[in-house]
Amino acid sequence: MRVEQLYPFPRTAVAHELERFPAASEMVWCQEEPMNQGAWFQIRHHLQAVAGERTLGYAGRARSPAPACGHYNTHVAEQNALAEHALSGPSAPTPTTDPLHHPASIPQAIPKESRAMAIEIKVPVLPESVSDATIATWHKKPGDAVKRDENLVDLETDKVVLEVPSPVDGVLKQIVKDSGSTVTSQELIALLEEGAAQGSASAAGAG
Repeated sequence: MRVEQLYPFPRTAVAHELERFPAASEMVWCQEEPMNQGAWFQIRHHLQAVAGERTLGYAGRARSPAPACGHYNTHVAEQNALAEHALSGPSAPTPTTDPLHHPASIPQAIPKESRAMAIEIKVPVLPESVSDATIATWHKKPGDAVKRDENLVDLETDKVVLEVPSPVDGVLKQIVKDSGSTVTSQELIALLEEGAAQGSASAAGAG
C-alpha cells in the first residue's frame, strides 16, 4: 500500500484498504528517508490508530543529520536492505520516546538479532552507460566476520571501480560469483548471515 497524502491523513481510506488483509498481524511503514527526516514521526499516531491489533513497525534508514549517506554503493546497499526488511524481515519496534532526547530508543535501519538471517549481496545498480562489471577482488572469504559498511568486493567496469559494502554486521556465508566473473546489475554475488559474527566467535573460542 502506498500513502501519498500525509495531511490531512486519510485514516478512513487506509483503514478500508487494510480490511483486504484480515489475516495480517503486522503492519510496517517503509520509507527511503532517514527516520528523523521522513514522514514516520509525523504520521505514526495515525498509523497506530488504523493498525488496530496489528503490530506496527518501521523499516528504513536510521536517524541521520544528513539526507543522504554520500556514498553511492552504501546508498544502494541500504536501499536493498530496507526493502528486504520491509518485505520479509521482522519489523523494528515502534519508538515510544522522543528520539531527539533518547537516541538509544531508536531502532536501526536493520534490527540486529541474536539469530542469523540470510542477506543477499547483489551487484549495485550500474550506471545507464555500463552494461556489466567484472569481479576484481574479494576482500573477504566465506566464514569471515564483516562489519556494516565494510567493503566486501571490488567491481571493475570500463569506467569506474565500485565497492560493495556489507549492509549489516555478520559473517560472509557464501561467495556465489568468484573473482574474474562478469556480472550484471542486481545479480546475486554472495550470501551474508546477519548477526552470526558473535555466535561464530563464541564457537571458535569454545573450540
